[in-house]
Amino acid sequence: MEVLLAFVKARFPAVDRWVDGRPVVVMRDGQLLDGPMKAECVDREDILSAARHSHGLEDLTQVRHAVVEESGGLSIVLARPSSRGGSSDPLPADGANNQSGPKHL
Repeated sequence: MEVLLAFVKARFPAVDRWVDGRPVVVMRDGQLLDGPMKAECVDREDILSAARHSHGLEDLTQVRHAVVEESGGLSIVLARPSSRGGSSDPLPADGANNQSGPKHL
């Protein structure tokens, strides 16, 4: 049976798409897409949960794209950090912002 299905899918790409599905974008450029979300039975909390599990994110402002994959799982693409406000490098553990550069020994 599997061999027959594989043959039909190889011969007719539309059958392949119908049987296996295609990835569906449910969040694009940080905006939730209501139509695709309804069609895929995905809500805001599903996307946030996937973002939290895969990347440790706390809110949807940190997500650029979300995609429901053929397998039914959600893939998350991170938003780029804002280039406004300078460096995204964290301060040293002591909190000092040493702008003088490295010290020579």
